[in-house]
Amino acid sequence: MKTLYLLFSHRLTAEQERDARASLGVVSFVPLPPELQQLWSNLPPELEDIRPLLEPVKQWLTANARPGDMALVTGDFGATWDLVNFCHSTGITPLYSTSRRVVAEERDAGGAVVKKSLFAHVRFRRY
Repeated sequence: MKTLYLLFSHRLTAEQERDARASLGVVSFVPLPPELQQLWSNLPPELEDIRPLLEPVKQWLTANARPGDMALVTGDFGATWDLVNFCHSTGITPLYSTSRRVVAEERDAGGAVVKKSLFAHVRFRRY
């Protein structure tokens, strides 16, 4: 049974879930507990070193994930780098989602340009 741990700030899309099941053989998706999700999604940008804040996330992964499991890791660049390295050291396969961006520009009633971006999942890649 392959499990994908979700370490990112957004909800998994239906297309990402389908792709994870089809291409990675994932049968179980495990989000961060609410308190860790709050932490991961709101890391303070003022701190010089966020590594101490990431310890509870690492402890949660250590307690739950097993070598061979996967983790979708996206977020603050430094936190992502630290957790990707942690995953490699524990036998968890860290992944990220690639997407195609479609941009449309429109003018509003006042003449200002409004840019809208649509991101469409393409595939998962290993870090």
